[in-house]
Formats: sequence, C-alpha cells, structure tokens
Amino acid sequence: MHFYRYAVPDSVARKDIRHYLESMSEAQPETFDLTSRYEGDDPKIKALWKEIYGVIDPEIGLPLVDLGLIYDVRFDEETKKAHVVMTLTSIGCPAGPYLQTEVYNACKRVEGVEEAQAEIVFSPPWNPREMASEEVQMMLGIF
Repeated sequence: MHFYRYAVPDSVARKDIRHYLESMSEAQPETFDLTSRYEGDDPKIKALWKEIYGVIDPEIGLPLVDLGLIYDVRFDEETKKAHVVMTLTSIGCPAGPYLQTEVYNACKRVEGVEEAQAEIVFSPPWNPREMASEEVQMMLGIF
C-alpha cells in the first residue's frame, strides 16, 4: 500500500512531508489535538498518545497516529502497564518489528509507565482511505 506516496513527484512529496512534520513538531503539548483519535480526558492516556505520535513510519515518513495505524491506547493504573493495539500497512511490512519496538519505547518514556505492550493486529485491516487523517490522505494522493 506504499505506492500512494508516488501519486505526486518524489520531490513534491518529500517537501510536503517535511513541511507537515515541521508543523507537527511545533505543536505545544497544551494545544496538541488528538480529538480525532482520543476524546477522553485521562492525562496518562493523552501523554501516551502524544509520545506515540513521535513514532514515524520509516518507509512513508509520517506519524503512525496520522496514518491511522494506532487503534487503541490503554493504561492500567494498578499494574502501571500501557497497552497499545496497532496495525501495519501490510501483513508483510518489513518495518513491523521496528515499529512495534518504537511504540513500546515511546510508552516506556511516559512518566509512571512501568510496563508496556505494543500488540500488532490485522483486524480490521488498515485502509488509508478510512483510517488516515485528511492531511495524510492528501499527501499520499488519496482522494
């Protein structure tokens, strides 16, 4: 499914992605908007989402959160364990182990998280037309 990136010339895609990532990196934690992915008010869950947002797909060059690859984020106060349910762009994604480790490490960086699990699932299958943010869909040439 990575072929969508090539709907525009490479130089344009790289420029758009660079601009997008720069604008996202300027977002302050207080104004960071996760309403499209998490509508709750739990500060620990919000902190986990923010940290996971920094995990970038190495092939596409965009955050997993914006790609819609993160399905669920939970935190158990008793066990201090974060549990992330995520998927990959395809079952045979070569970056799968790397992304799983990066999500795990992102969770462990959140204060108060003692254990973490990044669970990869393939149901529902990833569909960028339905799961990726509008900005990402435009960059990938999905209309």
